[in-house]
Amino acid sequence: MDKLLHLVRFIYEQTHICNPVAKMDLNEWENILLNDDVILDGSYICLSWDSMDILAYSFLHESNKDTSLELGWCGCKNKQDKKLLQTLVLKQVVFAVEQDFQFIEGEFDTTDEYAMELLISFPFEPSPTWTTYQSTVL
Repeated sequence: MDKLLHLVRFIYEQTHICNPVAKMDLNEWENILLNDDVILDGSYICLSWDSMDILAYSFLHESNKDTSLELGWCGCKNKQDKKLLQTLVLKQVVFAVEQDFQFIEGEFDTTDEYAMELLISFPFEPSPTWTTYQSTVL
């Protein structure tokens, strides 16, 4: 769990360099990562065969819609392993179908290279996006 929490925190911090993340200890990260809406049975981690290092992870979450689930935290230890995310999300799609869900939704932040890797791999057009602006104080 510590390896996973360190990796999730590192990737999240890298994704939010322009808007830095509050400093939190691993217990706080664990509470955020494993909050009430995470579906552990539908969240997957890819491990290396030899060292059992975490290569990639993708979490699935409940939605406020009865027919939907939501893609959540995802990332990889090494940028060259980004294609592993497609395999993990495919397993999540299979899980969702087996649980009789009709939709999987996701938020794909353009500052998150892992989420964007997934977005471009999907064979359909994304829905309209929200544009967020950040102001800077000079």
